[in-house]
Amino acid sequence: MNTSLEKIVENIISANNIKSLASSEKIDSIVERLNFLKTSLLEINNNIKKLIDSLPSLTWLDKTDDAEVIVIESLITMTKGSLAILKINYFYLKRHYESEFPEVIEDNLNLVEDLEETINDASYSLFEHKDTPEMQDLYKELNELI
Repeated sequence: MNTSLEKIVENIISANNIKSLASSEKIDSIVERLNFLKTSLLEINNNIKKLIDSLPSLTWLDKTDDAEVIVIESLITMTKGSLAILKINYFYLKRHYESEFPEVIEDNLNLVEDLEETINDASYSLFEHKDTPEMQDLYKELNELI
């Protein structure tokens, strides 16, 4: 074989070393990653539900001292930070994975919106409206029911 033919043969043989993109190992890996992502998102949704259920209880506390107010403010601030991350996550998931599990992503959006409303309600009740006479009367009535 002459040198140019050897080079051509070598190029053709190396170029024919094509791997299938649809190999079962690669598909399994993709499916595993999608399942992991879906499971993670379901866990996030459950954590959002816990936040939605827990935040209102902060508004039911009796008068608190300054240290408790700082803790409550910190919890709400931390939850607002989580909300910002959740919104970014939602838009990323919607853009890249909506076709994979649309119901879970839609549930995520609804929960994120509910969380935002819950944060706003708790903040308003605790810091903007807590000391008004109407709220004091309402707190007394609620405490009598408990």
